[in-house]
Amino acid sequence: MEQVPSVDLARAIARCPHCNTLHAGTSSREGLCEAHRARWNLEACLNGESDHEAMSEHYLESLVRRALSTQDGGTELLAAYERQARALELVWEAHRRGAVRLPEAIAEKVEQARVTPPRFLRGTTLDTIRAR
Repeated sequence: MEQVPSVDLARAIARCPHCNTLHAGTSSREGLCEAHRARWNLEACLNGESDHEAMSEHYLESLVRRALSTQDGGTELLAAYERQARALELVWEAHRRGAVRLPEAIAEKVEQARVTPPRFLRGTTLDTIRAR
């Protein structure tokens, strides 16, 4: 995974009269001007594409087992998923209407996440699941 900030961004931050150069090149966005903070955030999002590697099968299995081992864990997990799905829909709708402009790579990821729910939830709604 590439580092954030990139070498080019770190150089731009170091030259920027509006950025606090004490933090330039570190892993902190503190003290950055609005333009460089936005570029930092974009780089962080674009470089986060190795999420699948971080979410190893063992980690995910352990997470699901922990969630399902509690009395309300499954319900809480589905409720969290539903909140995230609704938030994603709102982000996509804002992008679609032009209220916010997502970078193309991020818009593609948002669209992919919107239209690709987990396989075990396809063909059903979360309201149907809760009613069971």
